[in-house]
Amino acid sequence: MDSSTPKSPDEGLQDGFNTEDTAQLVPHKHLSGGGDVRPSGTPLAPGEFLPLQMDDAKNGGCEPGGLRIIVISAITFSTVITMALIVTIYYGPEQVLLHEAVASDNAVCSELGRDVLALGGTAVDAAVAATLCMAVVMPTQCSLGGAGYMLIRDNKEKSSAVFDFMGTAPSDSTEDMFDTDPSQATQGGLSVAVPGLLKGLKDAHSKYGKLSWKQVVTPSADLARKGINITQPLAAELSTLGDPGQYPGLAELASGTGDSWASAGDIVAWTRLADVLDRIATHGVDDFYKGSLADEVVEEVTSQGGILSKADMAQYTVKMPNALRVKFLNQTVEATPAPSGGPIVLAAMNILSNFAWSTKSANKPVSYHRIVEALKVAYSKRGYVGDPAFDSLINENIEVSMLNATHGKAVSQQISPNTSLSDLDVGPDGGLQSKLTSGTSVTVFGKQEQMVTVSVTLGGILGSRVVTPSGIVLNSLMSEFTAPAVANSVNNVAPNKRPASALAPTVTYSESKPCSRRAALGGTGGMHGLSASVEVLMRVLGFQEPIDAAIDQPRFCDEANGDGLLYESTLNSSIVQNLQTFGHSMVQVSDHLAIVNAVAKINETVDAYSDPRGGGASRIL
Repeated sequence: MDSSTPKSPDEGLQDGFNTEDTAQLVPHKHLSGGGDVRPSGTPLAPGEFLPLQMDDAKNGGCEPGGLRIIVISAITFSTVITMALIVTIYYGPEQVLLHEAVASDNAVCSELGRDVLALGGTAVDAAVAATLCMAVVMPTQCSLGGAGYMLIRDNKEKSSAVFDFMGTAPSDSTEDMFDTDPSQATQGGLSVAVPGLLKGLKDAHSKYGKLSWKQVVTPSADLARKGINITQPLAAELSTLGDPGQYPGLAELASGTGDSWASAGDIVAWTRLADVLDRIATHGVDDFYKGSLADEVVEEVTSQGGILSKADMAQYTVKMPNALRVKFLNQTVEATPAPSGGPIVLAAMNILSNFAWSTKSANKPVSYHRIVEALKVAYSKRGYVGDPAFDSLINENIEVSMLNATHGKAVSQQISPNTSLSDLDVGPDGGLQSKLTSGTSVTVFGKQEQMVTVSVTLGGILGSRVVTPSGIVLNSLMSEFTAPAVANSVNNVAPNKRPASALAPTVTYSESKPCSRRAALGGTGGMHGLSASVEVLMRVLGFQEPIDAAIDQPRFCDEANGDGLLYESTLNSSIVQNLQTFGHSMVQVSDHLAIVNAVAKINETVDAYSDPRGGGASRIL
């Protein structure tokens, strides 16, 4: 990206007037009834005046002359018009600029978010509406019983806000509760954490929304009642769940006979979930956390061996910690803090900021080698990532060992241009060990320069596999804790604790050049989602690629866990061979590695792109 300051069209021009220059008037005869023009240089006769001199001459030069009147009038007129424009901009009707966009994993949800923007909603309004839509059209990945994070960047106000609505361990949880049977953390009643999604979306809307809560919730209720299209990704995931009869709350998603799941292309009306959304739209989220819906959730969880209580639901709170940030070239990169995966993304970018990058970097194997090495180092620090409310040293350790610029430079100097690091300074055991296999992200660029990125998850596919009679799919986020417990791990289970998670909503912008590239992105796919976010950031900021090309490019991931360097089959064979020569153990995967959605803006041009790996589509207003 060219960081030089563009020249102003007026550069080199003097301010004001040059007082040495004078207007050259051609003398002419003052006529009342016509005549010839006076020859140049002919002196005026006594009592004869040039038109623009008449007032000066007649008034003895004490009153403004004609030319002065014209100049003063022009300046006065321009000043009045300018002031009127300023007053209109700041105090008049809101100026409607068609520079807004939504990117999600489903075209219908992107359209729904766009429609909310068209109604005059904020980027947060649109993000809330599109996320609730995903809970309707892709219940195996997103649900009212899920949790996540939201990052908001207001470029106009130069401020950021984080909403942490990750699930929390029930108050009766114990550190060793999964030591005997770790599988209980992934499915069944014990795997259910207090769901934070609805409370998080409501709190964000209350603070940054413009439309009413009902206006942003009702479209999803209407969609569920009218009928949703069973997409190929949803059909594929439903087919892995076995007999639909095990899930009465999802009966509408089964075939007509009820002995198999609906097929791709089928349109099904999900009336029971529509009714739930209507209740939430009308009465708010208290019904879910304190009312009859909370009773239903707790009853279903406890009937399947869980320990979630009504008190746990009622006491759940959303947190608003500060965003974390690092510098990369002339950009600021921000992400959500621990216990999210944001510190991993920022640690890698902090290291990579010490190398030179350009459009030519995309063709050099050493570029990919450096990205892999930086990610390996970042992943090796995962043991520092846990809930800061339960360990006062977490934030300090992350700052010193992951985000500190001097530390990042020192690590970059240890990265050889042609040899893979083999002796990593690994942090403590435990920490972020994400097993996420579900999740979705929504990104929005709204008017007034507001960017929003929200990432949510259920844990596994269909979460805990616990579904309420009303069709609410409940999460399996207890699986994100270290299980079995590890001595001194910052991510061991504890009552009311948030687990470390690989979700990492991220934004980037320039503080010195606010109209240059600014973007918001979200990656899902467990630990692979973190590396995918870094790779997209590097392609956009380092290789200077547009967001669609950056997202489309093949991905790779080395979690520093001994599994080798995983890569998608479309990665350039020359790069694969060179990475192998550098000492990387290359492992080709048959499927994709993570999904990333993003929105961006350069000057007044907005762009949005949904990762084709997730089957979504973006929409621009």
